[in-house]
Parts: sequence; structure tokens; C-alpha cells
Amino acid sequence: MKRTDGYIVGWRAWYDVAGQPVEISHERSSLEDLPEDGFQAMRISYAGGTSRFMSGSNTYFFAEHADGHLIFGQTDDTPSQVLLRYPHATVKRGRYVSDKMNADIHRHLMEASDCCG
Repeated sequence: MKRTDGYIVGWRAWYDVAGQPVEISHERSSLEDLPEDGFQAMRISYAGGTSRFMSGSNTYFFAEHADGHLIFGQTDDTPSQVLLRYPHATVKRGRYVSDKMNADIHRHLMEASDCCG
């Protein structure tokens, strides 16, 4: 699962918190400490300047691969199904939000600077 463009250097996640979009970054939280519910989107930044985006799923997970690299994934499987495949994964649940909030979050997702800016 090694990435040719480098290792993860940071991430930003957006959550629905009481009907408001809230951004949480690696600078303020660990993946394990992110809220369990309300996940909306994430931008993962890699050394070398590339990014990966996740959004639009029911379940998101983070797990360490046997080679030591971190796996980020999204699926419409249940958290229980994810944990059957990745027993040590950290699992977060997405939530449906209004079209307006979804558009606002995705605008922030695309405008956010890579990881640490």
C-alpha cells in the first residue's frame, strides 16, 4: 500500500456539529479522537504535494496496514462489517446533511490548502 508520491503529512476533516460545518485538522486532533458521528469529508495530504478526498459515504475508516502505512477508506458497509475486515480500525459514521451544507463543506474541502497551510 505504499504510495509512490510519499507519506501522509496531514489531513483536514469536516463534520456536521449541531447543524454547522466544523473543520478539524491533524494539528488539533488525532484520527482516533475525531467525533464518532457526523463525518462529512476529509482531505488527506501526502508528501510530494498530492491530496486525496473522501466524502459521500456512510462509513469511514482508518487502519494501519501490515507494512506500517495508514489506510484511509470509505464504504457504505456498516461499521461492524468494516471491523470484520480491519479489526483494529478506527471507524467513523457519516450523516446526511442539507444540500446547502454539503455544498459549503465541499467548497471548503476544495479551497483548503494542503494539510498544513
